[in-house]
Amino acid sequence: MSKKHYLLYLALPTILLMQNCIKEKENVIPEVSKVAEHWGYEHPESWGGISGNCAGVVQSPIDINTSATAKDANLPALQFSYSSFPISIVDNGHTIQVNTNTYAAANTVSYKDKTYQLKQFHFHALSEHTINGSHAPMEMHLVHAADDGALLVVGLMIKEGTANSMIERVWNSIPNEENKEEQRTVTINVKEVLPAMQGYYNYIGSLTTPPCAMGLNWFVMKEPLFLSAAQISDFMRLYNHNYRPVQPLNNRTIHEKP
Repeated sequence: MSKKHYLLYLALPTILLMQNCIKEKENVIPEVSKVAEHWGYEHPESWGGISGNCAGVVQSPIDINTSATAKDANLPALQFSYSSFPISIVDNGHTIQVNTNTYAAANTVSYKDKTYQLKQFHFHALSEHTINGSHAPMEMHLVHAADDGALLVVGLMIKEGTANSMIERVWNSIPNEENKEEQRTVTINVKEVLPAMQGYYNYIGSLTTPPCAMGLNWFVMKEPLFLSAAQISDFMRLYNHNYRPVQPLNNRTIHEKP
């Protein structure tokens, strides 16, 4: 066997893994699961020891280079159908998270004739994705799952501007105790954070926390969500470094809907 063919033989498992993960195999994407072993943002490079998926080749977040995206005006729009539900909120030690629980079926997004239920949303500071190498102050992730376990995550870059009333209700509901989910009577409707213009960047990636499950359909909205300086500061007093560093693109294509 020549040296060239030997090196190709060694690389074959990685090449096959990339092809498997980049292809949208929605019927095999796992549900979000809990990780028993402790992990933190101080050493995200160690996450591969917690979950082998975290060392995979199709990871999130990524840097979105807007000059190198595949622009396609014919990409389908995300069809959001959100309704009001009472806040169920937890400070899980990594972020502030709001769960839809029994209201998931009434809060959905559809893409390419497939419907995904909104399971939860949470926040990162700084943003996990970067645009042309630059972080936004925060990022919001809307995590959806289909009946077969396929995941679709919508990322909203958060920038400073005017206050958002829905986020204010969320901040006012944050529990004083970690890892204790609390139910509130106050209701929210997630459509209040959606941008008016719904262009997006789309790529296949992973969860950004252990177990880093791969194969997720990521949509990073082009138009940001604006929060007031005070609202951003309120979150950063709790979490100001809960973001995973950007991961290698590894020949993936970023599709852009104008």
